[in-house]
Amino acid sequence: NVQVDGIDEQDIVKTDGQYIYLLRSGELVILRAAGADTEVLSQTQIGIDWENEAGNEQEYSEQYKWPSGMYVANGRVIVLSSCYSYHSYRENDVWNYDSQDYTCVDLYDVSDPEQPVLAESLGQDGSLQDSRLNGDRLYLVTGWYADDPQAERPETYVPAVYRGGERSLIAPGDICICPRNESARYTNVSVINVNA
Repeated sequence: NVQVDGIDEQDIVKTDGQYIYLLRSGELVILRAAGADTEVLSQTQIGIDWENEAGNEQEYSEQYKWPSGMYVANGRVIVLSSCYSYHSYRENDVWNYDSQDYTCVDLYDVSDPEQPVLAESLGQDGSLQDSRLNGDRLYLVTGWYADDPQAERPETYVPAVYRGGERSLIAPGDICICPRNESARYTNVSVINVNA
């Protein structure tokens, strides 16, 4: 059930005719589709809800990851999640902090549906606005706001992309700022080859 023929849209339940894939309570659940004999083959935890005060009043961290949709293509399940991490610490009576609000794209190899394997974890700054899958190309659109830009810290005003948890700022040549635009809000667009 899609709006454009051949262009897939994310959902929380997908099937390839043989297996049913669903996101439930932060888990990827894979079932063998067999009518009354349908059975659960695997349950993979994807969501994270974690806080740590480091046992003192000088440091605090939290991390959240909530799956919101997925695609199934070519033996892979592509899970899109909203991710947020925050870390603050006190140094010389001054509080410092770093936060990241981004959309995560986890690519699971499900060639063995009983043992899904995380093949790659990618992402980009911002909240998920929309996505589409066209063949092996995932189009991902997020919105990101630079809420506290600091001249000496480019990560506070330049959006980033992620690969395996590593953060890389988007190159200046890949950023367009419209004339007379006073907003610090970015629309980030990427195309991910889910097979490569």
